[in-house]
Amino acid sequence: MGVLPASACPGTPTACPCQTVHQLCQQNVLTSRRGTQPTRGHRHSREPGAGQGRFAPPGRDCQDKLVPGYGSWDQPTRTLHPPLPPQLDWRQVLVLGLDGAGKSSVLHYICSQTAREHIAPTHGFNSAQLYVGGLEMDLLEVGGSQNLRAYWPCYLSQAHVLVFVVDSVDRSRLLTVRQELHALLAAEPRLPLVVLANKQDKSDALSVAELREELALHTLSGQRELFLLPTSATWASLSSATSVLHVKSLLVTLLSQP
Repeated sequence: MGVLPASACPGTPTACPCQTVHQLCQQNVLTSRRGTQPTRGHRHSREPGAGQGRFAPPGRDCQDKLVPGYGSWDQPTRTLHPPLPPQLDWRQVLVLGLDGAGKSSVLHYICSQTAREHIAPTHGFNSAQLYVGGLEMDLLEVGGSQNLRAYWPCYLSQAHVLVFVVDSVDRSRLLTVRQELHALLAAEPRLPLVVLANKQDKSDALSVAELREELALHTLSGQRELFLLPTSATWASLSSATSVLHVKSLLVTLLSQP
């Protein structure tokens, strides 16, 4: 384990209480959707999924179009086409954690380095896209309330990385956190895992070492890529050792691997 400083599923929920909201993410983020459930290709495929919108590859290779020519040479004339934009590799990051762990704040400060006094919790789904380093990174957050946790396993098969956010202050629910996390990992034994020990800016937060023991991360198989990072998903912490921007850098590194 590296400890760094600082099918659609037949059970997919159809009665989501949230409404669709369109946001504009700054920096290299284009769109963010709440209350929507994106459809993507399987993570083991090297090709982008069918639902990747305006960055979908063309139906066939773009070739020069030959048009009958005129004149003494009687040679075909080439019609030049503008170059195609580079094709991006689609990757999905699944962001889970109990309600109140700070998932929405983590996504906000990964996507946009702008101050927000209050970030509303996610009661359904929250999706944001990052375009960085030749990647189209789809960050999908699923709410952590008890009624939504049953749907978490439905989204594992499409994920390339699992980010699990833990409230380092909420000691009373650490047993629940451990049980939910290990149930997910049992279903996907090789899925890379990034655990965020969030809210490290609080004086009573558990340390990274303490959370490692409480969550029994030392018992996980050595075949899985595992990272445990201390984070503080706040504006004031963006330039600190616990900045969520370290999470963004790690995700780009992991998802850029062949």
